[in-house]
Amino acid sequence: MIDDPNGIWLGRIWRPEVAGPSVVTVRRGVVVDITSRTAPTVRDICEMDTPAAYVATCPGTDVGSLDTIAGNPIDPAFCTFLPPAIFRRSRPAA
Repeated sequence: MIDDPNGIWLGRIWRPEVAGPSVVTVRRGVVVDITSRTAPTVRDICEMDTPAAYVATCPGTDVGSLDTIAGNPIDPAFCTFLPPAIFRRSRPAA
């Protein structure tokens, strides 16, 4: 699924413990919830001047391993990735 460990990844998961979606990234094989008041949606991050820098440096909460969450069934009782895309890769500015 993630073929470049050096990439900056942005996506969404369903989190049953908050009964809703969360904005996430992947760091060292761990899915990290980066939802915040500053950026409550993926769209908010994408509209920033430097979205890749924000995703790479913002604080977050570890949710679980990428392998575990990617393997979970699509069921509201489990953390699971949400469409439309599993992840979108953001390339840092050159």
